[in-house]
Amino acid sequence: MRRFLIIVSLLAGVLLASGVAAWLYLQHQLKQLPISQLNYEFSSLGTRHVGLSELSFIYHDQNLRMPVQVEQMHLSWQWLNWRPQLEIVVIEKINLSLNQFPDFGSPAEESSFQLPDDWTLPGWLPETLNILDAQLQLPCTDNTCNYYAELLVNNQQQLDINLRLNPGQQPNEEQQLSLDVQYSGHHQQPDIRLYLAAEQQLDLQLYSDIKSGRFQVTAQPPAEWLQQELLKWGLQFSPAVYNRLHEINNEASLEGSWQSNLTDDFDLQLWSQYLNATLSLQAIIPEQLRLAVDTSLQSDDWSGSLYVQVLPQATALFREFYSLPPSVTDNIEQSLLSSTESPSLSSQWYFALDRQLDISDWYQQLNGALQLEANSPTPVNIPSIGSIQGQANAEIHLHNSHISHYQLDASGILSDPDYNELVQPYGLQPGNLQWQVNANNELAPALNALPLQIKLQSQGDTELQLNSEILLNLEEPAIRASNAQVQLTQQEYHWQDLSLQNVQATFGVNFSWQPDQLTLSSSQPLHLNFSLQDAQFSVEALQLNIPHWQVQGDPQYIDELSLTANMNINFKSLQQELLQTQNWSWQGQLRGTLQELNLTAELSNESGLRLRHEALLNTEQLLVDWQLSDIFLLAGNPLAETLADWPELLTLQRGRGNASGQLRMPLTLNAGDINQWQVTATLGVSDLAGVYNTTEFSGLNAQFAATLDNEKLALSLPQLQVENIRQGLDFGPFELAATYYAAALDSPFSGQLNLQHNQLALFNGSLSLENRIYHLADEVLEAQLVINQVDLNQLLLQYPASDISGSGLLSGTIPVQWDSEGISVVQGRLGALPPGGQLQFRSQQATDMAASNPGVKIAVDALEDFHYSILDSGVSYQTDGTLLLAVRLHGHNPDWQQGHPINLNITLQENLPDLITSLQLSNQVSTIIQERVQQRVLQSRNR
Repeated sequence: MRRFLIIVSLLAGVLLASGVAAWLYLQHQLKQLPISQLNYEFSSLGTRHVGLSELSFIYHDQNLRMPVQVEQMHLSWQWLNWRPQLEIVVIEKINLSLNQFPDFGSPAEESSFQLPDDWTLPGWLPETLNILDAQLQLPCTDNTCNYYAELLVNNQQQLDINLRLNPGQQPNEEQQLSLDVQYSGHHQQPDIRLYLAAEQQLDLQLYSDIKSGRFQVTAQPPAEWLQQELLKWGLQFSPAVYNRLHEINNEASLEGSWQSNLTDDFDLQLWSQYLNATLSLQAIIPEQLRLAVDTSLQSDDWSGSLYVQVLPQATALFREFYSLPPSVTDNIEQSLLSSTESPSLSSQWYFALDRQLDISDWYQQLNGALQLEANSPTPVNIPSIGSIQGQANAEIHLHNSHISHYQLDASGILSDPDYNELVQPYGLQPGNLQWQVNANNELAPALNALPLQIKLQSQGDTELQLNSEILLNLEEPAIRASNAQVQLTQQEYHWQDLSLQNVQATFGVNFSWQPDQLTLSSSQPLHLNFSLQDAQFSVEALQLNIPHWQVQGDPQYIDELSLTANMNINFKSLQQELLQTQNWSWQGQLRGTLQELNLTAELSNESGLRLRHEALLNTEQLLVDWQLSDIFLLAGNPLAETLADWPELLTLQRGRGNASGQLRMPLTLNAGDINQWQVTATLGVSDLAGVYNTTEFSGLNAQFAATLDNEKLALSLPQLQVENIRQGLDFGPFELAATYYAAALDSPFSGQLNLQHNQLALFNGSLSLENRIYHLADEVLEAQLVINQVDLNQLLLQYPASDISGSGLLSGTIPVQWDSEGISVVQGRLGALPPGGQLQFRSQQATDMAASNPGVKIAVDALEDFHYSILDSGVSYQTDGTLLLAVRLHGHNPDWQQGHPINLNITLQENLPDLITSLQLSNQVSTIIQERVQQRVLQSRNR
C-alpha cells in the first residue's frame, strides 16, 4: 500500500511538473507572439489536447491592429522529444476585424530577393486546420465589408487548402468563391496546383513548379453580385463596359504555359539580366475571336509570334467596344458568315537585347526586326464606307531603337462605296476604288522619316487617279507630300440641267502638315477642260487654269488659314440667249483667309468689252464692286456686239460711255433681315450721237443711277441733255431730270415716276410735260403738255407745202392720255399770243377750186394776206395717228373789202405718222433714216 502511494505521489508530481512546464512554455511562447489583451477560457485540458470555449486578443504588427475573437477552439498534439507537435486545430467560429490595411512600405533598392533554398513546408504546421465559420470585417470603400468563410487545410502527403468565401455573414453557394490549392514542397523545387472558381463566373487552373507551369482560365461576364462586391473595393464597371462584356456570348478561355531557367539560388532582383524563359498564350472566345502568342527570351535574344483571327460573331464585340451601331456590325457579320476565310493578323519579331542595361533602357537599344501580315480575303461590308478587301505586309528593322529598314506593301479594293450615293446626285460615278500603299527606306531622306507611296484609282465612269509620295516624320511629327498627281476623266457629266462632255482635269499638289503648320500648294498648274451644255447657255470648250495656289496656316484655326490663287477661265463660243455667241475670258487673283477673302478679276470678250470687279467675302457680308472700262463708240460698239437684245433700231456712232456698280449681301442676318441685299449701278454717257429708229440725235450727255435694295428698285436721272434731235423736224436741246421708284421687283414698270424737270426746245419755243409724280400702275396716264411761244413761221417752214407762210407765237396746253391702246388727246387748246400775226396762203390748186365755189373763193382771197388778232385751235389726236385741228381765226385782209373783219373756222385733219414720214423723205436726213423710212413705206403699201 505504501508503495502504491509513493507511485501515485510520483505520478502526481510528474503531472504537476509537466503541467507547470507546459504552462511556463505556453506563457513563453505567447510572449513571443505580437498579441495583446489576451483573454481565454478553457473548456477542457489534457496532456495532448486543449479546448477553449472563448479566446480573444488583439494582433498587431507594424501599423496593423486586428482584434480576434474565437469561440470553441480545439487543439490536439503529440509529444516529440518533449516538444508538442500540433496535429489538429478545429475552430467552430472566429471573428476577424481589420480597420485598415498595413502599410508595408517599399523595400530598399539594394535589397535582393532570392528563391528559398528549401521548399519543404515547416514542421510546425498542423496536419489538419478546420475553420467552420469565419466572420471577416475588412476595410473597403463602404467603410466595412462583411464576408463569410470556411477553411480546411490538410497537411499529410501534401498540403491541401480548401477555402470557401462569400459576401455576407451566412454561407451562400450561389455567391461563393472557391480556392483549392495543392502544394508539395521538395528540397529543390515546389509543385503547386491551384483551382479558383466562382459559381458560373470564373474557373482558373494553375499547375506550376519553379521552372515551368501552365494555366487555364475560363470566364463569363461578371454577375450582378460580383459587380457589387467589386464596386465596394473601388473596381467599378461602367454600364457601357458591362454591356460590352456581356456581348461575349460564349465562355472566354485563356491558356498558357511557360518554361524558365529558375533555380533555388536564382536572384529575382537580377531577372532582367539572367532569366531565360518561353511563354505561350492562347485566348479563345468561341465564334468571336482567336488569339495566340508565343515568345521566348533566351540569352540576349527576344523573339516571338502573334496571331489574331476575327470570327463572324465578333461583331457583337465591335458593336459595344467601339460603339458601332447594329447596322454596321450586322453587315460585317453577314460578310464574315458568307466568307470562307476570316480576317487575320499575324506578326513575328526577333530582337537582340543588351541584358546588362536596366530594363527601362531596353527600348533605347533595340536591335532586330518585326514582321506584320494582315489579310482580309473576302470583302467585309462596312455601312457608310463600303466593302473592303485587301492584304498588307510590313517589315521593320531597328538599330539602337531607330528604324534602319522598313518595307510596307498593302493593296485592296473598296467595292460598292457609299460615297457613290453621295456624289451621284452631282453627276459623279467613281465606282469601286482600287488602292495601293507601298513604302521602303530607300525613299526616306532620314531614318526617322517614313515615306509612303499611295495610289488610288476609281473604276467607274468617273475615272480618278491619285499618285502621291507621303513622308511621315515620326519624331516631329510631320506629314509631307511632294507633287501628288491627280487626274480626273469623265466622258459625260450630268447634273440637273447641266451637261458636260469630255471632262478632263489634272493638277499637282504639295502638302505639308505639322501640329502648328499646314501648307497646301500647287506643284503643277491645275487644268480643267470640258464642253458645257445647259438649258440657258452652252460653251463649246471651257478651260480653267490655276497656275498657282496655296493654303497656309495653323490647322487648329481653319478660319485663319491664308489662301492665294491666280486663275483664268477661257470660254470658247459661249452661247446664251441674252448674249451674242463669241469667246470670253476671265482672269482673277484670290487672296485672304476663310474669314475674309478678296478677289480682283477682269471679264472680257473678243468684242472688246472689259468688266473689272473686286469682291470681298467675310463672315458678315459679300461685297462686289464692278466697273466697265470706258467705251469709245467711234472705234465700235462692244455692247451692241455683246448683247443679243441690243435694240436693232439703235445705232450709236460716237461718244463715250462708262458704268460701275456694287453688290452688297449680308451673311449674318437677324430675324426679319432676310433679303437685306443691295445692288447699285451708275451709268454715264458724254457727247453721244446716234440714231434710234427714225430719230437722229447728237450731243447726248447723261448721268444715270440705279439701286436695287431689298427687292425695291430706284432709278435716278439727275441730268440728261440732248443738243439736237431730228425726226423730219429739228428739235433741241432737250433737258430732263427725273427719279423712278418701284416697290416690287416683280412689277418694275408699275412704280412712280417723279418728273422733276423736262423741256424740249422747238421752233424757237418749248414743249414740256407737267412736272409731278406719275403712277405708272394706273390704267390711264394723264399728262399736260405745255406748248410755250412756238414760232409759227418756223413751224410752217417745216411743212411740206411751200404755198403757206405766216408769223406769230403759239402757246397752249394739250391734255395727253396714254393707255393700252396708245396715245390720245381730247380737247387740247392752242392759240396765238397777242398781238397775233399774219398768214399768207397762195395756192394755184385752191384758186382753181375757188373759181367754181364762191364760199371757197372768199376764204382763199382772205388768206392771201390775212392779218389775224385771234388764232385759236382745238386739238385732238386719236390712237390711230389722226390729228384733228379745229382752227378759229379773227382778223382782216387789208387788200380785201377794205380790210373788213373776217372770222374763219377751218378744220384740218392729218395723219401725224404719215406727215412725219413725208417730212423725213423731203428733208435732209441720214442715209440710215432714209432707208428705214423707205422700208416702212414699202411695208405699209404691201399690207
